[in-house]
Amino acid sequence: MQSESQPTRPPRLTRTSSKDATSVIKGGLLMSVIRTLTSSRDSSDRDREKANLEREFKECDHKLSELVVSHHHDLFQVMSAFSKISQRLKQSRERVVVTRDKLQTCQKLLHCKRDELKKLWLESIENKVVLELLDRVETMMTVPQNVDQYIQRKHYLHATRLVVNSLKQMDTDLVDVDALKEVKSDLIDKKESLYELIVDELHKHLYIRSTTDLIKRFKRHGSVRHTSDNTPARKMSVADILSPALQIGVNKKQRIQSMSQIGLTSDDSIEEDINVSDPEEDSKKFISILIKCLALLNKIPESIDIIKERCDKELTNMAKRTGRELTADAPEPSSEWTADSKTIPYVLNSSSLLGNYENKQKTSHILQNYFDLLFQQYRTVVFLHDSVVLANLQRLEMDKSFNIEINNLYTIPDIWTKVQIILQYVMDLYLDTSGAHTSAKANHTTNQSTTSTNAVPADLSSYFVKRRGITAAVTTFKAKKAPLFRFEDSSHAISLNAYLAEQKETLKDKNENEAEDNMDSIDFTLNTSDKYIVYPPQPDNIVVIFNPMIKFIREIEDELELEDGNHCLLYLYLISSAKSYCNQITHDLERTMDLANKSLDIWKLQTDSEVLSNLGLNRPILHSTAMIDRAVFDLKNLMFALPLFADDFLTLICNLLSNYKEICFSAYKGIVQPEPEDKRIISATWAKDEDINRFLKSLPNWSTLLSAQSEKQRKPHIRMLSQESRMTFDESPEEVRLRNMRESEILTSNLSQESSIPNHEILSDVVQLRILGQLHQSMEWLGKRCDELVNSLPQSSDGSFLSPSVTEPKSNYEFMPLSDVSIATLNQLSRDFEELAETCLLVLHLEVRVHCFYHILPISQSSFAMGIDTQEPDPEVIRLNKDLSAINEALDVVLEPWKLRYIFEGVGHLVATILINTTNNIKRVNSNGVKKMCRNIFAIQQSLTTITMSREVALDYARQYFELFYHTIDEILTIIVEKGAQFQLNEYMSAITLLHRSITGRDQQSLDSAIKRLTEILNEVAVSL
Repeated sequence: MQSESQPTRPPRLTRTSSKDATSVIKGGLLMSVIRTLTSSRDSSDRDREKANLEREFKECDHKLSELVVSHHHDLFQVMSAFSKISQRLKQSRERVVVTRDKLQTCQKLLHCKRDELKKLWLESIENKVVLELLDRVETMMTVPQNVDQYIQRKHYLHATRLVVNSLKQMDTDLVDVDALKEVKSDLIDKKESLYELIVDELHKHLYIRSTTDLIKRFKRHGSVRHTSDNTPARKMSVADILSPALQIGVNKKQRIQSMSQIGLTSDDSIEEDINVSDPEEDSKKFISILIKCLALLNKIPESIDIIKERCDKELTNMAKRTGRELTADAPEPSSEWTADSKTIPYVLNSSSLLGNYENKQKTSHILQNYFDLLFQQYRTVVFLHDSVVLANLQRLEMDKSFNIEINNLYTIPDIWTKVQIILQYVMDLYLDTSGAHTSAKANHTTNQSTTSTNAVPADLSSYFVKRRGITAAVTTFKAKKAPLFRFEDSSHAISLNAYLAEQKETLKDKNENEAEDNMDSIDFTLNTSDKYIVYPPQPDNIVVIFNPMIKFIREIEDELELEDGNHCLLYLYLISSAKSYCNQITHDLERTMDLANKSLDIWKLQTDSEVLSNLGLNRPILHSTAMIDRAVFDLKNLMFALPLFADDFLTLICNLLSNYKEICFSAYKGIVQPEPEDKRIISATWAKDEDINRFLKSLPNWSTLLSAQSEKQRKPHIRMLSQESRMTFDESPEEVRLRNMRESEILTSNLSQESSIPNHEILSDVVQLRILGQLHQSMEWLGKRCDELVNSLPQSSDGSFLSPSVTEPKSNYEFMPLSDVSIATLNQLSRDFEELAETCLLVLHLEVRVHCFYHILPISQSSFAMGIDTQEPDPEVIRLNKDLSAINEALDVVLEPWKLRYIFEGVGHLVATILINTTNNIKRVNSNGVKKMCRNIFAIQQSLTTITMSREVALDYARQYFELFYHTIDEILTIIVEKGAQFQLNEYMSAITLLHRSITGRDQQSLDSAIKRLTEILNEVAVSL
């Protein structure tokens, strides 16, 4: 019950606002205190509550006192500011009242003098207009001077605007001002001169300033001066706009894309910045400003006509200016093509332009640099016409503010056409199509030859010396007599006055030529004052021009967007010039073939060691062969220089080599078949015989010879001593003996042993043998050079041969296949030369053996049953040794050691076989005859050992055989029984037969019994080989 009588706590109130919340908190606190006091049980609770309230009130009073103290200064300032503001508002209100009163008073006064004020106002307006007019007149008086200042600082847009606006004012507002008539006349003149100046500046930037950086860059790279990293940065020039890709040729879409990237196609307004120190630094913007100036002058149609008219002249001047820049620092060129004394002379003049013969290095020619630089400049000019000039003209035509209608606008194909025309004239100059340079050179040579007699006093005195007879042995031609004086170039006149007038006219013409700075359009005439010729004009220059020109023509055709199969005029002209040059090459090759034929007739050699080393040779070759090889190399160079005619040059190579092959075969026949068909050379007949030829090439020594040659080709810098020794050590002595025995049997079976060889059936002159060696070396080397030529030609994936390409494969001028017939012909010619070389070597190999037959066979006719022992060998043996030594000396200078060893190896075995076989033809023999035969064998053995540098074991075998004749028949049979058989059955039979013939009172029955006993012994005793 007590709990129910106690008051309950009221619910919490929701906060609605700050004031309501504050009031609620205060009310809640008061109600809480009242409720506490009411519900307290006793006075102690009320006292405790009271104490709490008092404590809280004290704390609140303390906090309030602290706040009042801390904010006392701020409160003071607020009150002070409020009082000041209140005071100022009061004062302002008072001034407004005073001003209102004054205005009301002024209004009343103005109404009293209204007419006088209106009059004064009108007079002030009139004076203001007069002052303004005077200021404009004074400004107009300074316009010419300001225009000159703008022009001097190259601020042409400001100058143009000033002139145009001033003339417009003089024609409208200031038309009646007489003081400005002279100024107007002056401005009209300046307008015309400004127009001409702007046109000149436009052409200067299009054709000169735009290409200056290219020329400077070329000179910098040409003098090997590299730009350092700390070079200050500069603004982008027109030459920098051209990316490297554009300089080698890009299509139109790529170029437009690059133009858009650098902002060339934007339509932003073109304004001139007076604060720029060099307005011409940004050529693109400067040209745009110049075109805008022309539009302001209303001269666009006239300017377009001038641009089209001056294009030819400017392009021509660019070609001449480029030539002058290149020749300024370059050495004086020489039109004479000369070869170094240590190289093969040039066969075709073009080789002097295409690089070195031995190391195949191709240097950059000044003429090629000239055309490359000229092409880059022409690309820059066309680029500027397309991206700047035409773009601005088209933008002006679309701009309605200018109100310009252009009906005579040119196109980029028009510019490319003019470029082609100028390039044709430049090519005419350097290819000397008119023959002006050739005739001038001929006249210069004639003048030198005519004046040379005055240069050397000895020549002059020779006209007064008594002539001596010249025999035919000294010379076979009569020297051409040159006249002592000529008057073709002398200056002649009737009188002194006429002479002075002639000299004055000549001096005047010379001064005019030197003072003429501006060149006539398309004027490439040759004269002594021209300094723009970078290289002497000659038809051979096309080998330097062709490839760069083809690349540039490809760019032109891409720009012109020609259909497949259609070509521009420059392409047709270039192809026509190349065809004319090919015809000239044909005539030069005919002359070369005549020289090679004459050189081969006298068997002239190329013996210079440095030249041979550069050719990879260690033995001399025929001069005609070196000349033909040089001609082939020159034609190969032309295949790369004129790739579109590569197949034609390959055909010329085949024809040249084919003709030379016929000449060499004729020369070979002239050596081995000098007489009619019924008189033969035995060695040549054997070499021609298929069986003997096949047999000799099947022997191991031939294979060893070929391996030695191939090893020499792989390692030309290594000496071939190992190959020389390998020819003997690769085979065992027994194999060498069997091989030599087989060869000796074949040769002896093809030659009768009973009759001597006629003198006309051998090559007795060692000079002819040396010539055969030279022919072998030359043909072998030329055949390998033909193989190298075929291997050096590019091939496609399917193995077909291709001509060298001048551009990347995916272009209008792709790889073109070479004729399979020409390649097959070249391979066949290589085999023909190698076969002729092998034939010559076989002939030498066989000729040495035929000489052995020729000298040894007559020995059997001499007596070997002498009563007196002679100390000298037979004369035939002496002649054989001399012959072999002479042959060795002659061939040693023209053949490699392993070939010389192939020729002489096996000769000892053949000599031994011939000597043993002579026993069948010897009538009688005694001990003195045996000694004589052994002496012959020893002399031959000494000679062959000196040549081959090895002991001829086969001759020891022959000597041992003839030592059998010291014994009787019975003693020989006893030796066979005791020691075994050293020789063959037929050799023993020949020995027994000769001993039987040498016995007096011989009978056939004893011979038959001896042979029968010999056969029985050999059947019983093993024969030692």
